[in-house]
Amino acid sequence: MHGIQLILVACFLAWYITIARGQYYTARDLHEKIFKKRDFRSNNQQQQHLRDFSSRSQSLSDSERADLWMQRFGSSRTYAQRKDLNALENNRRDWSRYQHLRNFLQQSLRAETDGISYTRPIENPKCGRTQTTPKFEGRIVGGHEAVPHSWPWQVLFEAGGTCGGTLINAEYVLTAAHCIGTKDLSEITITAGLHSLEQNENTETTRQVRQAQQVIVHPGYNSDTIKNDLALVRLAEPVEFNENVQPACLPGPDPKPDSEVVLIGWGVTSTGGELSPVLKQTEVQVIDHCDQHWAEVDDATQLCFKDKTLTSASCQGDSGGPALQKHEGQWVVEGVTSFGHRTCEIIQHGLPDVYTRVSAFLPWIHSVINQ
Repeated sequence: MHGIQLILVACFLAWYITIARGQYYTARDLHEKIFKKRDFRSNNQQQQHLRDFSSRSQSLSDSERADLWMQRFGSSRTYAQRKDLNALENNRRDWSRYQHLRNFLQQSLRAETDGISYTRPIENPKCGRTQTTPKFEGRIVGGHEAVPHSWPWQVLFEAGGTCGGTLINAEYVLTAAHCIGTKDLSEITITAGLHSLEQNENTETTRQVRQAQQVIVHPGYNSDTIKNDLALVRLAEPVEFNENVQPACLPGPDPKPDSEVVLIGWGVTSTGGELSPVLKQTEVQVIDHCDQHWAEVDDATQLCFKDKTLTSASCQGDSGGPALQKHEGQWVVEGVTSFGHRTCEIIQHGLPDVYTRVSAFLPWIHSVINQ
């Protein structure tokens, strides 16, 4: 009987200890949850912490920087218990830090470019002006021939293929990154002052042919997604400005939805056709919410254009060329031809053409051409 009593007492003590431990873990878990809720700060709070500690972290070792990061963004309990847990946890911390920094930098970039603006001033009062007035002939299938030299910033860009480009000053041409088909600078030719691709006595007096000294592809260019499809080409010798050769303006105001822009180029006018022997132009409208047509398009960095009468569009050979809009007498290069449907005849598919939005890349452009 005495042995049975001892067993009952032991069972009671075990049961009591189990209940007590359960209450302790419940309290501990609640405390942990309270701390974890505090970990999810607003974006503004995270950015402020980044600003406060970025300068301090530059002078710290990797481990000290990780510790500092966790003190600010992890719960105090988790930080105390897991400080040196294992390599996997350290990787998680580094990834978390990378995500916060990336978000901060992306927000900084958007702030630097001011996003889409319809009131951004044009910096240069002399750019984007023509001595030969362009002519607009309404909707013609495949566009229509431009008045010779009415678009004096348009260049023929040949680099393992044929593209267009835009003079933005005497030394630099703006084009598409996907147009760079060779790494050999000697194989890259830029021709300004050109209207007809056929060489004759008239064209020889107006054209200026240059080689490339340097090609700078945007560091974020992705050939799979065709994002950040932009490149700058520095000429080995500056062009000479005259009535046939002039620079276009950098943005400037962004084009408003449904407003009209001008597309120009020597591209083919039908699928599988030949390049146009003369420079052609067409007028199209800005399409808002382009992601409704192309799922991966980002309106912040890309533009879409479409001829709503389905009679004209850009095509092969037009890549790298400009989409232009006039603002108070000055022509602005709003977009750079990037991609479209493989079939040139828009009436067969109705999809808009996609251009790189130049205004989204102004900080990068200025950092290159002003160095």
